[in-house]
Amino acid sequence: MYTGQLAGLEAEEARRPKPISIPEEIVHASGRRHDEKTPIPVRVHVPVQVAYSDVELVDADAIAWTSGGLALVCYTPAGEEGPGPKHS
Repeated sequence: MYTGQLAGLEAEEARRPKPISIPEEIVHASGRRHDEKTPIPVRVHVPVQVAYSDVELVDADAIAWTSGGLALVCYTPAGEEGPGPKHS
């Protein structure tokens, strides 16, 4: 249905890693949340989906964490514009 160029762009988009949120019940089970007044630069592995789930090491800002070791982070995936640190 698509022209070759559009089909190529769609296939490229499908291969781009997309962040996956950790389910809230897992976050709640990991302990009490601590919110930071100022984001803290961190390097973390985050789950991403590329036709399957995987994990990437990225530079990010930690904006909250739980006593069980889970962190809420903000980062910008490679090739995208956004407020968080650029994926490296």
